[in-house]
Amino acid sequence: MNLSLPSFKYTENTFNPFIVECFDDKGFGLKAISLISEGQLIVENPARKIPKGSNVGFSMAQFLFVDPTSYKDNQKRDLIMVCGPMTFLNHSSEPNCRVKWKVETNGLLLATLYAASDILPDDELTIKYTDERDYRNEGLFA
Repeated sequence: MNLSLPSFKYTENTFNPFIVECFDDKGFGLKAISLISEGQLIVENPARKIPKGSNVGFSMAQFLFVDPTSYKDNQKRDLIMVCGPMTFLNHSSEPNCRVKWKVETNGLLLATLYAASDILPDDELTIKYTDERDYRNEGLFA
């Protein structure tokens, strides 16, 4: 089963090289639909507002949150997907992706996802679930 994600940009490209798919043994995950080269930026700053009127479907509802800024400013319940497609990344002891974290001046954490190795079409995109200290020790926390 594939999920249709809202059609907003995750990277500077308008084409996303992955889809969300349900894997029998893990649940939802990200699957490459084209070659992703080592070092390639895959997802940048994934928290995104869902455009008004987007049909995201019931299966996506659990990954959406009320946008605190628009709610505070005008009591609108616009939605955001806080971690964007990165919500669906699964763990691997040999991941093919790396997350790099950045602390914004307002204290928010922003994440970017890069390919740690070449990722072929139909491969699952994976990361290593780890502690923040590990990210810092590996220089992945700016």
